[in-house]
Amino acid sequence: MIDPDTLAPAFDEWSSSSFRLEALARYTVDFEQEEFEAFLRGDPLPPPNPPLFEQWFARLRQEHAEGKLRSRVHVIAGPLTPYLHYEIDWAYKANAAAGEDIRILHSTSWETSPFGKQPPDFYLLDDERVILMAYDSAGHWLGGDIITERTEVAGYRRLRNLALDSAVPLADYLAALRRLPVLPTQLRPPAEAMPA
Repeated sequence: MIDPDTLAPAFDEWSSSSFRLEALARYTVDFEQEEFEAFLRGDPLPPPNPPLFEQWFARLRQEHAEGKLRSRVHVIAGPLTPYLHYEIDWAYKANAAAGEDIRILHSTSWETSPFGKQPPDFYLLDDERVILMAYDSAGHWLGGDIITERTEVAGYRRLRNLALDSAVPLADYLAALRRLPVLPTQLRPPAEAMPA
């Protein structure tokens, strides 16, 4: 496995398309922590974006203007975790506004998903190179591997196509999410948090 620092430049080595498949219920990323905590507090809007985010959004806008396609599908099984709710409702919206094509594929379980089991997290660059991602159980990125062998890459193209064909655009998913009822039992604190 290639460590994150060594692997990082490979994410920029594409010219026409960069596809990302995400399949974890939580990603632990240091630079998201402050914004995630604001979301959990119930703050009405994301805090102002620091310069790091502004540089990222400028890059997405530039790619879009140049006709480059950056897309992702987040595959979800089961209920939304607090992190997924944050990611979809706050983090993804800014990326989508800057030009990234983001879609959601939400199933009740991995078995009922189009994949039949949890798919791997990966990037597919220019349809010819895969970066297979590795994470620990808490969602920290550990690094990954680069795959260029044609037969293997073809398998990841099939996963990409299945994800894109089965997912819904972010705006449609958010609209459906807002129409769902919130049940009173969902607003109660967990039993262990109740005073004795």
